[in-house]
Amino acid sequence: MALTEHNLQILNNCSRSQSPTTDITREAQIQDAKKWILATLRSLAQMGADGLSYVECADVCIGTGGNVTYRGNVAVDLDDPAFWESRFEDLDSKYRRLERATKGTPSPIRRDSDAQGAQDRKDEYFTSYLRKMESWCTSCENCKANPKIPRAKHPSRSASRGHSPLSNLLSFRQHLRTRYFTAYTVI
Repeated sequence: MALTEHNLQILNNCSRSQSPTTDITREAQIQDAKKWILATLRSLAQMGADGLSYVECADVCIGTGGNVTYRGNVAVDLDDPAFWESRFEDLDSKYRRLERATKGTPSPIRRDSDAQGAQDRKDEYFTSYLRKMESWCTSCENCKANPKIPRAKHPSRSASRGHSPLSNLLSFRQHLRTRYFTAYTVI
């Protein structure tokens, strides 16, 4: 197949086909809004006496079987998703207001950049030190002859087993001493 403008246009048209739109039915929208109302009513009921008073005064309630039902006196269209969404927004605003009153406003997240920078430098120094030691050990001529070179382990993995990178290095040094220096001491 030759790469021509006509062939490119055919390929582009295939890849740009519109995805089918998912139309949410009115019943699905109503059920979704009722689920949110149910969750909000349960959350309000757990907020103490003030939350329970909101639940008792609400024009929607949890009926039998855990279904949300309308108990108001005004005739409304119960098959309208906008009605159920407005009920949810009303209950949600009451819940948010009560939550702010009981728990207070959330404090803004602050990052102590100096302390974080110092910790980052420590971490980078430690990991770069391990990499340098490992590369030095692997580049050593005597070490290349030995296929079993103990590698420095990652700090979080080695700490859980009771080994530290320093103990790995010390055991490696001991290994080198026993392997290479004992041959010269024996007469």
